[in-house]
Formats: sequence, C-alpha cells, structure tokens
Amino acid sequence: MTDLIDFAIVGGGASGIYTAWRLAQATDTELDCIRKKIGGAGPLKIAVYESSDRIGGRLLSASPASMPDDPMEIGGMRFLNNQPIVSALVEKLDIAHHQQVVAAPNNYAWLRRKHFVQSELVNPDTDLPYNLTDEELAFITNGTTQDPSELLSWAVTKEFPEIKGLQGKALKEFLHKAKVDGRPLYQVGFWNLLSRHLSHEGRKLAITAIGYDVLGANSNAVDIIAENFDFTPGTKYYLFDEGFEAMLWELAGQFEESGRIHMGMRLDHFDDYDMGDGHKGMCLHFEKADDVHARAIVLALPQAAIKALRRTGPLLDPDRAPQVPALLESVEGIPLYKLFLIYESPWWKELCNLSEGRSVTDIPLRQCYYWSTNDGSYSAIMAYNDQSSTSFWGGYQTGPEGPRNTRQLGHGPAYFESEHADWAAPKDHVAARRHKNWTDHKVPKEMVLEMHRQLMEMHQVTDAPEPVDAAYMDWMNAPYGGAVHFWNPGYKSWELVDKIPQPVDGLNAFIVGESFSTVQTWVEGALQTSDKALAKLGMGKPDWQAKA
Repeated sequence: MTDLIDFAIVGGGASGIYTAWRLAQATDTELDCIRKKIGGAGPLKIAVYESSDRIGGRLLSASPASMPDDPMEIGGMRFLNNQPIVSALVEKLDIAHHQQVVAAPNNYAWLRRKHFVQSELVNPDTDLPYNLTDEELAFITNGTTQDPSELLSWAVTKEFPEIKGLQGKALKEFLHKAKVDGRPLYQVGFWNLLSRHLSHEGRKLAITAIGYDVLGANSNAVDIIAENFDFTPGTKYYLFDEGFEAMLWELAGQFEESGRIHMGMRLDHFDDYDMGDGHKGMCLHFEKADDVHARAIVLALPQAAIKALRRTGPLLDPDRAPQVPALLESVEGIPLYKLFLIYESPWWKELCNLSEGRSVTDIPLRQCYYWSTNDGSYSAIMAYNDQSSTSFWGGYQTGPEGPRNTRQLGHGPAYFESEHADWAAPKDHVAARRHKNWTDHKVPKEMVLEMHRQLMEMHQVTDAPEPVDAAYMDWMNAPYGGAVHFWNPGYKSWELVDKIPQPVDGLNAFIVGESFSTVQTWVEGALQTSDKALAKLGMGKPDWQAKA
C-alpha cells in the first residue's frame, strides 16, 4: 500500500529544504492551523523528493583535490547584510561567514582592446573608448568621481527625477505607481526605458562596467530598477567559510531528525486524490518509483522544471486551472555561467600584482574573480558571465545532438583532465561533498584553453602557466533553465508574489523558489516565497526572524 504523508516537497534546493525544515519546527498552534487546512492528525509527516543525487539546487559549493579547504561557488555564492531572512538564518544556525571583496582600485578593465585599471574608470580625465553623447560624457566627466556603471541610474533619473534618494519601501511604492507617457511602468521593458535617455554606446559601457548584461536587459522595468537602485550605502557581500551549500546541508541534517529526503526521484505529474476525510490530497507519479500520496504538495522548483511537468492535474491542467499558465510565463530564466580554473601558483599576483576582487571586460569572459590567491601555492580564478556571453561558452558543450545537452546524452567534447585526481581523500563529509561537486562538473578541454587564452588577453600577459584543474556549470542546462529569473514586462510582481505560492485558492498545492519572488537572483527570494506559502498554511514569522 502506498504510504500517506502530509507534505511532499518536490525539489531539494534552498526553498525546498528550508520549507521542510520550517514545517518540521511548527508550533502546536501552527500545527492546529495546518491540520485545519490539510486534514489528518498528529505530528507532520514530511518528505523531500529530489531528482538528482545531491541537495543544493542552484547552490553548488565545490573544492578541487588540490585545495580541499577552499569552497568555490559554482552556483549562488553570497548574501547581503540587508537581506533579513538569510541574515537571520545564518545567525540562528551560527554559520561562519566572511565579507567578500568585490571592488579593488588596481584591478583591471579590458575594454575594446584598451587596458585600464578600475580607478581610471571613475577618473573624469580618462578617455574611454566609447562614442558617448555629449550629455553622457558630461555626466561621467563632470569633475567628480563618476562610475560609468551609474549611467543606467542616470538614465532612470532623467525619466523620473523624483526617484533620487528613494530606497526600500518608498522606492517600490513609487515604482508601482510610476508611468511612462501614461503607460504603467510595469508594462515597460527596462532596455526600452533606457533607450529614451541613453545611447547604445552608453548602455554598452554601463553594463560592461557593472559586469552583468542582465542588469541592462529588457525585463520588467519596475523590478530591474529596484534591483539597481536599492543598494544602500554600507551594503556588504558575505561568503560562507564552508560554502553556501553547507547551509542547506545543515538544514537538511536537522530536518532529517523527523523527516525524510529521497534522492533520484523525478516527478512526472500529480493528480488530486480523495483522502476520504473531506479533504483533497495529491497523488504524485514519479518516473521510476512508486506513487506517493500526500495531503499537500510543494513544488520547490525553478520555472523551467515546473513547466517540464506533464500538464495534468488540479494545478497544471490549463482547463482546470486556466490562470496558472500565465502565472508560469510571468518570469524568464536568465543564462549564467561560471568556470573555476586552478593554477599551481597565482600568476595574476606574480605578473600583475592582483590578489582579490574582480576585473571586467567586454570579451566573452566578462568578469573574473581572484577567488583564492595563495603565494607560491595552488590558487583559483573564477570566470563569471551571463546573457549572450553564455552562448559563446555553450558552444564548447556542443556534440552530435546539439548544444547544452551533451552531458545528458553521453556525447560531446573531450574533457579537461585534472593533474591531481589522485590526491588524498577529503577530511570530512562536508569536504567530501564539495569534492564530489567538483569532480561531477568536468569542463570541456577546449573551453578551458579558450578561457585561459581570454584571461591572458584581459591581463595582457603572454606567459601565464596553464591551469591544472577546472570545474564549471552552465545554469541554462536542464533541469534549471536559468541561474536566476527576472519578471517579464506586463506583470505586477508585487501582487503575484502573494498569489503564486498558492495559485489555486483552497488547493493544497504550493509553488516556492527564487523564480517567482521579488528578491530574484538571491537565496533571499527563495526563502521569501517559502515564508509566504507557510503563512497561507497558518505559520507565522519564527522567533529567530523577529529577533533579527
């Protein structure tokens, strides 16, 4: 007989594990509220179903054998001190973390085959190789220190002068009501808005200096403006000493004291199911496993993975829930790619005197972080790019069946072989997990060689030693369909963020994850949607959040 559980959580990423962990900690009062909605009695029976062989989702902390104590973030890598949920969770779990250095004045900018250091970009006397308008040029050469990346904000303030100085709630309230020629701002693409005040050359300079093409993309103008503007003075980036994914491993370990995590369980579809006690539950049909009956289902999946499910049942059948397809199309997955290269010594310090932070360029490399610089010993550099640049690197994945799917089909290019595959075994389970993550993400050899070539071009060196190890991930690959997501024009994200966690009223089917949050691109967004879904079940803000 098929087991009956209370909650089937599909997806072992940040939102799935966090949701399971919080449900397992429900107070007696919260449990009474939950039981009124889903039926049943007694302690909650909760299970997580993950299709892969690891917990983590789009968090992917890895370490090569040559640097076993250095976590390298092939997926999401950091959080901000002004993100309340993640910050409070880190404090509650007492997870060791440290501040990340991003900007360094002597780091490089390689722009249109001209070499600059970062401090020159904010020097009004620097002649940048872009054909800017007189007004744009005046902005970045007005006698004060003007960062060219601020051209995006400058263009927005040309449209909305009153936006200057707005932050947080005040900024969002303004954007929700703003109009462009009588048209609500949420219906406008950000690139379309920029084009009213910023030349193509100005936009190219700005997004190159920022390092992220997506921050100048044509997604919903409300949400990109909020992302660009809502960085207050004193905002800090933090990395985890053991890796971001280790936070989920800690949550998963605590959850498993009362719940279960099942690996290798890929959901095909789910239908409603009569529980026999006046409540409707769900029957989950997995590809290669027995069915599971649950009183409630939580889809803790990115947009692409939800859309890949069979369109049947009370939530995904468009005839039964006609409002859901439009909700699922409200966001777009954003391509993002990371590649770590390991060298026997940090040539970027030895040849260029660079040791931390990042450098930027307009070639497909786009930006690199000097991730781990160890004098005379193994060191790591991270290449990081998004949008169209990822298609360049995606070409190195191409095999007989086409790009982006060669790993799954067993075809494709020769992989770069580590020179240190036979190093000593990892010292503990955390290091072992990180090492497996590294070895599971081999890199096509031609991709490694081309990235090394572009790094030498960017740094204007000709004799850098070749890398000895590498790992990478293109997050457009299945099942993710994007590393992060942005709202499409035409959708009121601030309303949908409350609707999507339970798209069909009264149906115990929930959707959580970064995709449909108002803190997209961050784990904070994933946890935000989890909290909203749990609130619909009657759970309040936990004490550890309130105290923070």
